[in-house]
Amino acid sequence: MKEIVNRKIKFREPFRPFAPAVLEECLEDYFEIRMGDHSTEYSFSTLYYMLEVVKFRVGKRALFPSVAHVDGSGRVQAVSKKLNPLFWQLINEYKNVTGIPILLNTSFNVKGEPIARGINDAYDTFLGTDIDVLVIGNFVVSK
Repeated sequence: MKEIVNRKIKFREPFRPFAPAVLEECLEDYFEIRMGDHSTEYSFSTLYYMLEVVKFRVGKRALFPSVAHVDGSGRVQAVSKKLNPLFWQLINEYKNVTGIPILLNTSFNVKGEPIARGINDAYDTFLGTDIDVLVIGNFVVSK
């Protein structure tokens, strides 16, 4: 999947890693992190915004080669039902179908272009790439 996204959508170098967006309540199942432990250096506030690199748990890294870095870590985005309900619902529906509460996350832009700043930018990027489906709010657009 990493190769497909780089080749058909991002148009960039293949070595750049993507990030795992994971349901907040499943974070500890897949990553070496304990959110209830006050001795941890992590907090949910930094994990909501992909500001932390966290190691995958043993045996979990191989399940996610598209978002695991070569050192077995991932730049995690914890997705909260309260703070980001639509994205949480999307990942949760994927989990209901596949059993996996993690999606590949990357900035929404192509090489040499700024990040999409609104619906028009997102739609232009969708049309100019091989993205199959675009989800914006409650709308799903497919080619």
